[in-house]
Amino acid sequence: MNVLVIDGQGGGLGRQLVAAISAACPEARLTAVGTNSLATSAMLKAGAARAATGENAVVVNARRADIIVGPIGIVIADALLGEITPAMAAAICQADAKRVIDLLFNIVLPIAIIYTFMTMAYTPDHVRGILLAFVCAFATHLVGGVLGQLCFRHRSPMERGVYRYGMLFSNASFLALPLALAVIGAEGVFYCSVYVAVFNVVAFTYGIYEISGHTAKIDLRRLVLNPGSMAVLIGLPLFFLQPRLPQVILRPMEMVGNCNSPLAMMIFGTFLANADWKRMFAKKELYFCSLMRLAVIPLCMVGLFYLCGVRGDLLIAMVISASAPTATNTAMYAAKYDNDAALGSELAAQSSLFSIVTMPVVVALAAVI
Repeated sequence: MNVLVIDGQGGGLGRQLVAAISAACPEARLTAVGTNSLATSAMLKAGAARAATGENAVVVNARRADIIVGPIGIVIADALLGEITPAMAAAICQADAKRVIDLLFNIVLPIAIIYTFMTMAYTPDHVRGILLAFVCAFATHLVGGVLGQLCFRHRSPMERGVYRYGMLFSNASFLALPLALAVIGAEGVFYCSVYVAVFNVVAFTYGIYEISGHTAKIDLRRLVLNPGSMAVLIGLPLFFLQPRLPQVILRPMEMVGNCNSPLAMMIFGTFLANADWKRMFAKKELYFCSLMRLAVIPLCMVGLFYLCGVRGDLLIAMVISASAPTATNTAMYAAKYDNDAALGSELAAQSSLFSIVTMPVVVALAAVI
């Protein structure tokens, strides 16, 4: 098994990963690649048998690895104070290896969703809420998609695709779900999970088409075979059937699901810490895109939801999902489809920073109307 550890700056995290992997899996073929010589040296001292430095080393070794380990910033162009180049981020995102940084999205988040559906009481209000949540989620993406088509017409197809993707898709999985849990409890996760499922359907069709510059082929299997959608598809029958499972199953699921919020906040904080602050505020188009994502689309949906009779916890959950900042996977998909990953990273970073102010205002407005 080929394990690739990637780190930059001082190499502190990479050093700890190399030491832990060497002790736990001595049979693994471990390679350490640093974005600078200091990081590489730190990982060599921790016990890495093979090591290299620089962009080309990342690109070449990512193709050979079975598992890639590193900080979340290695998949974001210009992260780690600019040490992660677009070519590095693209190579890691496009690699066939399993990325341990996907732990939250592929394991913790789906288990949290399934556990919430399993333990949510079956009531007519909850059934009605699920149906309304699907309608609200599709309506939000429809409104955002239409507004996106009216904007950025004079940009190139590739650049236009990044702006439209960033404007339409919110950070519903990593940010909205844990915030909804904190604000309204398990019902928040229950309804936001539906939003995430709709997000995945739209993102893997229209979103991929836009961010690839209208060149990507749509893989219909990914509409269903992705962690968020699969979790909802598994959770819905469990909600309707209400099986009584033993605590030996429920308790571990609860413990793993409880990791969702702290892990999501750690990733969110790391993302902001790795942002290029100068470039983030350099383009006027970024401000416009953030305004649309954080204010115009959410406020439109608050009014529409209210007029359609959506109230209570469902309204709050949908507004939290609709008002979240640009999805962090904007940069990852931009890199995957040879688009401007740096622009995607700047969009996500700027809107994430501004959302600290805008989200409480929009959610408070929804709570008082």
